[in-house]
Amino acid sequence: MVNGPIKQHVSGIGGIYEYALLDSPAMTIAEFREKADKYRKSQLSRRGTSDTEDDLDDEACDDLARRFWKRLGPTTPPSMYGADMEGSLFDGNQANGWSLESLDNCLQLLSADEGAGEVPGVTTPYLYVGMWGSVFCAHTEDMNLLSINILHAGAPKYWYAITPEHAKRFESLAESKFAHAARHCSEFLRHKQNMISPAILKMAGVPYEVQIQRPGDAIITCPGAYHFGVNLGFNVAEATNFAIPEWIPKGREAKICMCTPHSVRIDVDRFSNLLRRYEEDIKNAHKLGFPGLDYRRWTLLEASRRNKSESSNNSKMLSSPSIADQYEKEFWVEVVKPLNAEGKIVSSSTSRVTKRRKKNNEGKILENEEEWRLAKPLNQNSGKKKNKKFQTQLETKVLCLLPGRAMSSNNDEEDEQCFAGVIKELSEGYCRIHFAGLKKEDDVWIESTSHKLFLDGGKWEA
Repeated sequence: MVNGPIKQHVSGIGGIYEYALLDSPAMTIAEFREKADKYRKSQLSRRGTSDTEDDLDDEACDDLARRFWKRLGPTTPPSMYGADMEGSLFDGNQANGWSLESLDNCLQLLSADEGAGEVPGVTTPYLYVGMWGSVFCAHTEDMNLLSINILHAGAPKYWYAITPEHAKRFESLAESKFAHAARHCSEFLRHKQNMISPAILKMAGVPYEVQIQRPGDAIITCPGAYHFGVNLGFNVAEATNFAIPEWIPKGREAKICMCTPHSVRIDVDRFSNLLRRYEEDIKNAHKLGFPGLDYRRWTLLEASRRNKSESSNNSKMLSSPSIADQYEKEFWVEVVKPLNAEGKIVSSSTSRVTKRRKKNNEGKILENEEEWRLAKPLNQNSGKKKNKKFQTQLETKVLCLLPGRAMSSNNDEEDEQCFAGVIKELSEGYCRIHFAGLKKEDDVWIESTSHKLFLDGGKWEA
């Protein structure tokens, strides 16, 4: 099945195009192929074009690419693309190490992190079913990861790629050509809706490379490399992301689109720590009984060690539940100060540290630099009307529990800590939380019904 193929409606002229992507009803592969054949026949005359889409030499592919750009415009009927569909055609077959669903790479280390799951299309493969004229718009991979794309069958894909050293020049060109989109979101190219023709790239002095992909070919994109292209007929491809240790600096440079709650985000510091632990275990692999300790085997080993640790501490966990589980009503919680991009403590009205007098267990008065706030549960199942209304309001002050290392200077801290923020956007049952003094890319999306989100009831002093 082709689940929810998208219709690609194009607007724009003169080599600058923007796509509107609309969902279509699901259909079988046979039904999609029938539509693809009719669409290609209506758009291309047989004169000068091979009747067999799969049997195209380089000259024929180059000619089809020129005809695609020549005909592209607002009067072009929309093509369809079955994109981002979870699944794999390898179906468990290792395929001599080329199976994308079992591709061993250091990105698999994320599975060893407690609470981390698979990320479709990133740690697991996606399937793509294309037709003539369907496109994948200019973009870099999430978190600047590497990607691998294998064409299983059908007509070629025609790729354009811009090397990372020319990425900034391409971004500047795109910002000038799509000024409205750039004002709305600095990472608008991650929406995968914008195309610039090769002719415009040449005029702007942006170098690019062309590659024709045929069935059986694998295309690998490098970190931070923009790429886009067009399908020259009906085809089926499979792709996923992967990482190598050398990716880490590029991962740190990656920026996040905050327009949706589903943007891929990887804590590179935490990932580096996992990689360091893996490399330490590699040196002692024979002692651990794993002579061939690849990334996947190590995640199993780490999960086993974690389960043993959790089992031994089970009684402690039962007697000391988390903050969110322990308090169903309002409670006082210490708020942690976030750090800015330079690693300096943010000082603002919502994160300023205040002094208060506090008695210790012996009754002595201590001077502490702390900030305590009243956390009120925001749970739609609580049945409290006053709590429900706060979930749908922007600019509401909230408190949220996040992993300590996500925003704290102590990189070894793994416990959850509380941060004060403001709801800036609501989408698909999620709210985007902004932390005073930090940039928009440091915002966090949290489910509106999460037990780790609370209404900010104010400071202790108030």
